[in-house]
Amino acid sequence: MVKHKPFRGRSAYDALLNVPLMMPEVALGVGLLTFLVRAGYELDFTALACSHALICLPYTVAAVRARLISLQESSLEDAAMDLGATEWQAFTKVTLPLAMPAIISGALLSFTVSFQDFVTSFFVAGIGIVTMPIKIYSMMKFGVTPEINALSVCLLLATFTLIGINAAFAVRPDEASKH
Repeated sequence: MVKHKPFRGRSAYDALLNVPLMMPEVALGVGLLTFLVRAGYELDFTALACSHALICLPYTVAAVRARLISLQESSLEDAAMDLGATEWQAFTKVTLPLAMPAIISGALLSFTVSFQDFVTSFFVAGIGIVTMPIKIYSMMKFGVTPEINALSVCLLLATFTLIGINAAFAVRPDEASKH
C-alpha cells in the first residue's frame, strides 16, 4: 500500500539522494572516478552504468514520489481491499497503473540525462568504452564533419517522431470526459 511512514533520518536520506542534482558534474565525475579507483573497481561498462544510475536516481525518485504522494490522498487502494483484493492485488491493479505515467516519465527523464552526460562518462568510462557524447566530442576536435551533422539530424528526427507519437496517443481533456 502507498502509505507515508516517517522514519528517523529522512531529511538526511533526502539530502543524500539529491546530492547528484546539487553537485557540479565535474566534481561528481572526479569523485566517482576516485571512489571506483580506490575501491579497486575496474573502469568498465558496469562502472559506467552504475555511475549513470546514481546520477539519474534523483530524477526518477522525484517524479515517482510526487505521484505516490498524490495517490495517498485517494482511497482507491482501500476501496479495492474492501471489495476483496489482497494488498498485492490492490498494488498491481490500482496503485501501479496509476503510478505508471510517473514511472515512465522518470525513466525517460533519466534516459535523457544519461544520454547527454559527457562529463561523468568521460571520467568513468574505461578503455574501449565510447558513449555517444564522447564520440561526438572526439569528432569535434577536428571540426564539424558531415557525420556529426547527420547524427544531429537523426537525433532531431527521432525526437520529433517520439513527440509526434506522444501527441497522437495522448488523451485530451475533452476526450477523457466523453469516456
